[in-house]
Amino acid sequence: MNLKPNSVLQGGKYKIEKVLGQGGFGITYMATQVALQRKVAIKEFFMKSLCNRDQETSQVSVGSAGSVEMVERFRQKFVKEALNIAEFNHPNIIRIYDVFEENDTAYYVMEYIDSGSLSSFGKISEQKAVRYIRQVADALAYIHSRSINHLDIKPANILLNDLDNAVLIDFGLSKRYDSEGHQTSTTPVGISHGYAPVEQYKQGGVGTFSPSTDIYALGATFYKLLTGEVPPDANEIFDDGLPPLPQDISEASRKAIIAAMQPQRKNRPQSVEAFLKLLDAVPAEAGVAADSEATELVSGNYADDTESDDEATAKRKRKFIFGGIAAVVVLAVVLLATTFAGGGESEEIVVNDTITNVVNYDFVNANGIRFTYTGAVNADTVPNGEGVGIYAEGTYKGHYINGLRDGNGNYVTTNGANTFEGVYHNDEYSEGKLSSTEGWVYEGTYLQNNFHNGTITIDNTKYPVTNGQY
Repeated sequence: MNLKPNSVLQGGKYKIEKVLGQGGFGITYMATQVALQRKVAIKEFFMKSLCNRDQETSQVSVGSAGSVEMVERFRQKFVKEALNIAEFNHPNIIRIYDVFEENDTAYYVMEYIDSGSLSSFGKISEQKAVRYIRQVADALAYIHSRSINHLDIKPANILLNDLDNAVLIDFGLSKRYDSEGHQTSTTPVGISHGYAPVEQYKQGGVGTFSPSTDIYALGATFYKLLTGEVPPDANEIFDDGLPPLPQDISEASRKAIIAAMQPQRKNRPQSVEAFLKLLDAVPAEAGVAADSEATELVSGNYADDTESDDEATAKRKRKFIFGGIAAVVVLAVVLLATTFAGGGESEEIVVNDTITNVVNYDFVNANGIRFTYTGAVNADTVPNGEGVGIYAEGTYKGHYINGLRDGNGNYVTTNGANTFEGVYHNDEYSEGKLSSTEGWVYEGTYLQNNFHNGTITIDNTKYPVTNGQY
C-alpha cells in the first residue's frame, strides 16, 4: 500500500527510494531531492487501518464512507504538525524543508537521519544518557518558550545524527497554547505507555500549558536509557512508586528521575531549567554508587518524603475504584457464564414468577424492527429477559425489556465488521466498547448510537472523544 520505488512527487522534484517505516498514521520514505542530489525523508499521511491506495495512480482513498470525516481531521492534524515544526530552528529538532498535498493526501519533507533512534539501545552509560537527555531538554526548553508541549517524548522519537547528537522528531501529538495557557485546539491526545504521565490519560488533562508533562516523559526516557527497561505505566507508579533504580548510577541522576516522574504534576520540576539543575551534580566518572537514603526515595515523594493525608486518601480511593471495577468485571463474567453456558440441559429463565421461553419466534418491536428471537418472554409473549435476537444487520445476545435491547449484551454485525459489547438502552448503544475490523476501537458512552464521551484507539494510540468530537 506504499509508494513504489522510483515514484516521483511534485513533478519530479522528489524521487522515492524506499520505505523507512510505517505507523498508524503515516509512511516515511527515504527519497532524493533531485535538483540538489541530497537524501531526504518524506512522511506521507496514510492511516493504514482506514486508507487505500490505487497502485496504478498512487491516489489515496478512504475505505469506508463513515470514516471520511475522521480521516480528514487527522490529515489536518498532520499538516499542522509539519507547519509547527517548520517554524523551529534548533539543532536538536528535526528540520522541515517542504510541505505539500498530492495523491489526495499530504506530505512533508525533512532532513534524512540514518543513525537510528534511542529505542535501538538497551542500557547505556550514565554519561552518554545524560548527554542525550540534556540535548532533548534543550529542545524542550525551546518549544516550551513558544507555549508548545510535545506530549510524546520517548526513545523512539529521538534520533541520533552523524555527530551522535540527539534530534527530537514526531510532533504529531503536540499542542500549542495561547498567552493564557489554554490549548488553541481540541485535537486528540495520544498515550505512549510508560512515558505518558497520569494527566494524559484524562480527558482535558493537558488542556492547559504545563512543561511538567513533557518533563515526566523526559524523566521516563532517562529511566529507559539507564535501566534498559520501559518504565511502568503512570497509574502503577501512582500506586506503587518506581521500581528500584540501578545502584551504579549517581545520586543526581536518581533524584532527577524520581523528581521528573512524580505522579502529581505539582511535585515535578516546573521547568526544564529546574530539571537540569538536578543533573548538574552528575559526576564526570561513571559508576558512582547511590547510598541507602537515595534508594529510599525511589518509592517516595521527591518534594516531601512523607505522604500527605490528601495523597493517602487519594491512593485509597484509587485502590477502591479499581477494586470495584474488578469486582464488577468478575460479576459480569459470572453472569454471562451462567446465562450463556452450553452443555447439559437447557437453562430455564424465570420472568414474572413464570418460566416462559420461545425458539425462533418472529417478532416486531415497538420501534418497528423485525427480528427472530430465542429466549425469555413475558406473559404477552414479548421478549423480556435474556435471549438472542437475529436482525437483518446482525445478531444480539443479551438482555431485553419489552421487546427492546436493554441491559448488558453483545452485538455482531452480519458481515462481522463491527462488534459491540456493553449496555443497551431502548434498543440503542448506551455504554460499552465498539470494535471495527477497520482497526479502531471506541470505548465510552453513546448518544443516539453515535460516539459521545470516551476514547477511540487507533493502532494502539488512544484519543479522547468529548461530546462526539475527537
